[in-house]
Amino acid sequence: EIAHLLKENQDVQDLRLSQNSVGDEGTAELASALEINNTLRGLSLHWNRVGSDGFIAMATSLVMCNRTLLFLNLLTNPLFTTTNDETRRNLLHTLGKLISEPTDLLYLSLYGTGLGDEECCVIGKALKSFQCSLC
Repeated sequence: EIAHLLKENQDVQDLRLSQNSVGDEGTAELASALEINNTLRGLSLHWNRVGSDGFIAMATSLVMCNRTLLFLNLLTNPLFTTTNDETRRNLLHTLGKLISEPTDLLYLSLYGTGLGDEECCVIGKALKSFQCSLC
């Protein structure tokens, strides 16, 4: 299992799992591994059926624990397609935190994830409130 190996391996810096049906459960496992791993710099999960639960797990891990991931590609995953109101509120809150909280993340690809007006407003507000520690 890749997430288990990632917890133990401190050599891998780039992991590309595109088009592997990782899904929410696998993404949550990878997020858990990132709480321990401090060498991974890039993670590509495009075309993996990652939904809102997987995104929330990954974003929470990045905000709370991981300070080394620089590149996260979530291209073409149904992240923002949920119709459940509670999940949607949690998703928007988590998206805002990921953008506004200090992390080392430099690149976040959300193309083809179902971003709509509401998500774009959250991103805009988060970017406005972001405080650069170097400024």
